[in-house]
Amino acid sequence: MGNQDSGATPSRAVLKVADLMTPDVAWVNVDEGLDTVRSLMADLRIRHLPVLDEDGDLAGIISDRDLLRACSFFDAHTTAEQERQWLGSMRARDIMTEQVATALVDEDIRSAAQTLYELKIGCLPVTEADGVGRVVGILTESDFVRLFAAGE
Repeated sequence: MGNQDSGATPSRAVLKVADLMTPDVAWVNVDEGLDTVRSLMADLRIRHLPVLDEDGDLAGIISDRDLLRACSFFDAHTTAEQERQWLGSMRARDIMTEQVATALVDEDIRSAAQTLYELKIGCLPVTEADGVGRVVGILTESDFVRLFAAGE
């Protein structure tokens, strides 16, 4: 029968998370108001926002869906002032997801992609290779779409 192609291309260098991630990621502190969270996510047109603790370590993440759930009771009778006051009274820690899957900066992107797929999540905050909670970037589904579209 002969050799069958496994689909792998051994000559191509394996990309690392650092090659694909977005560095200098936006973030908020655990005590930041949801009004600021909403504005930041809208202004930057992002769907995921890491939340850092007082030491600058990853404490959680807020997705656009978390924010939508938090605002789900707003209706046509909710005034802009009521909405602003409520969002200002709530903190990032109140709606963030605390158990956050992460990727290491030197991790193979295939491993990171598998994590996204298996956990059905849209992003992985990226931490240094030593595993300390300092966020150095973020890897999202969009990064993989961009890679695929570029023909990599």
